[in-house]
Amino acid sequence: MKKVYVVAFVLVGIIALAMPASAQKNTRPEFLEPSFTLRSPSAGAKLAGGSRVTVQWDLIVDQTIIDNNWSEMELFLVDDNGLLLRITPQLSVTTKTFEWTVPSVNTRSAKIVLQVGIEGEGDFYELRQVGTFTIKSKVWTPAVIVNSLERSPKAGENMEITWTSEQIDRSKGFDVMISYDRGAHFYKAGTTTESRFSLPIEDDFAGAVTVMVIGRTADGTKVASLLTPNVTFRVKSKDQ
Repeated sequence: MKKVYVVAFVLVGIIALAMPASAQKNTRPEFLEPSFTLRSPSAGAKLAGGSRVTVQWDLIVDQTIIDNNWSEMELFLVDDNGLLLRITPQLSVTTKTFEWTVPSVNTRSAKIVLQVGIEGEGDFYELRQVGTFTIKSKVWTPAVIVNSLERSPKAGENMEITWTSEQIDRSKGFDVMISYDRGAHFYKAGTTTESRFSLPIEDDFAGAVTVMVIGRTADGTKVASLLTPNVTFRVKSKDQ
């Protein structure tokens, strides 16, 4: 009898191994794709430039992202006319609110975009608000705002810097200032009448670049972009 039991056990094992993977029980949990719902400002809202509002949202992400110490999240403001402004610094993926000073712009197609992911591990997820809202500004003050980069630069490539400006005389040109020690010392990388500048990055460069753009009003008054953590950009190595 014992021999019969042994033979039966062996046959069961052989049959299990021969079964296709789809027929075997899969104990690995499926990855949960991120889901983003903006609670405030809601679609159709009308905001005043310069006002303070509380941005509120719900974000559902996979537990592997929540548990990773390198996970990060940022919010951006975009519109149909090419506006791209960073709203927040890097946030924890568990953050649900942020106090925001609405920029002094005029747009009827404002939309908030959330990016979430793990630093150094592939592309970030980009999740967009459903619908749009309006920002109306009665009085604009002179300002220069450095935009977030469309992608992280790599050593050996050009770093494409862009900015938006209000009440700045473009004919007087913008001075693009660069710092490699997070704002302790700056040098002029160039001057342009455009709202963009291409900065070459050396092949062997490693570190971060802090950007400051200086514009001038009609009477010659200098207006510099704010030095916030948002304008310091990490440069990836060539093999990343």
